[in-house]
Amino acid sequence: MKCPVCGSGKSFVKDSRIENKARYRRRYCEECDHTWTTYEIGAAEYESLRMTAMRTQGAAAIRDAGLMDQLRRALGNISDIQREIEARAGGGSK
Repeated sequence: MKCPVCGSGKSFVKDSRIENKARYRRRYCEECDHTWTTYEIGAAEYESLRMTAMRTQGAAAIRDAGLMDQLRRALGNISDIQREIEARAGGGSK
C-alpha cells in the first residue's frame, strides 16, 4: 500500500486486530516514518455506512440550499439598499 504522505510503496503492517466486525491494520512507511490506520469491513457494514453517508449528504444539501436561499435574499436586500443610497446621494447633489 502506498503511503498517504510521501506516496512510497515501501510500507508494512505493524499491527492487525479485529474489532467491531472490522479488521484494523496499523501501517508504517519506511521512507518517511509516517504511520496510519486502515480498516476493512464486510459488505453489510459497507452498505450501512454508504446509506448513512447518502442520508447525511442529502440533509446537508437541503440545509445548504436553504442557506443559499437566505444568502441570496440578504444580498438582494443589500443591493436594494445600496441602490437607494446611491439614488439619494445622486439626487441630493443635483
